[in-house]
Amino acid sequence: MLKKSITYTDYNGVSRTDDFYFNLSMREIMNMELGGKDAYSKTLETLTATSNVGEIISAVEDLIAKSFGTKSEDGRSFIKNPEATEAFMNSEAYTELLFEFATDANAAADFVRGILPKDFEKRVSALEAAAGMNTK
Repeated sequence: MLKKSITYTDYNGVSRTDDFYFNLSMREIMNMELGGKDAYSKTLETLTATSNVGEIISAVEDLIAKSFGTKSEDGRSFIKNPEATEAFMNSEAYTELLFEFATDANAAADFVRGILPKDFEKRVSALEAAAGMNTK
């Protein structure tokens, strides 16, 4: 899970700094991979293989939309809903976040790493090993 503090000026002209949360669970990543066209690995491939800024921004926007949510106070759940995501993506906070990623490749890379489960690589390796054992 990634907690991102974003400073922005809202539509009333008020400068604000708010915390926003982003996360992709292992279940969501697995569903993305199995879904084909929106596969997480394809998104990462686009981010690393292209110099087309439009494609990069589109891929980052997709990851932001899929990972945005609200952490419950007790930390037991991460709630995502289309209305909250749409509200965030129509805010100046979102504009600031996207501008940061468009102008700082390291910030975008940190975001992509930060939204993954902490043990992501270990779990992927275990899944790959299990898949290899099942095909023999």
